[in-house]
Amino acid sequence: MPDSDVDGYLAGLARMANQIAENCGEQGAAGVVEHMQRFWDPQMRNDLIAAVEGGALHASDTVRAAVGQMAKALKSAGAGEPPGDT
Repeated sequence: MPDSDVDGYLAGLARMANQIAENCGEQGAAGVVEHMQRFWDPQMRNDLIAAVEGGALHASDTVRAAVGQMAKALKSAGAGEPPGDT
């Protein structure tokens, strides 16, 4: 995939994640994580985690917290998907 396509894809993930965070309101990061685990493909979550942790995306504080929670769950599970996504 050309770099511009990758950049567009990642920007789209960030835009969606930030919108989810806005809509989750008081649920905060936990609401974002729940939504992403229910509706996002594991590859989308992994791509978002990598891009946010790598500093490649602008994400709200809520999204950054959600990414941290998902990354921690991945490391705890020792696999490519959070627990419960089998």
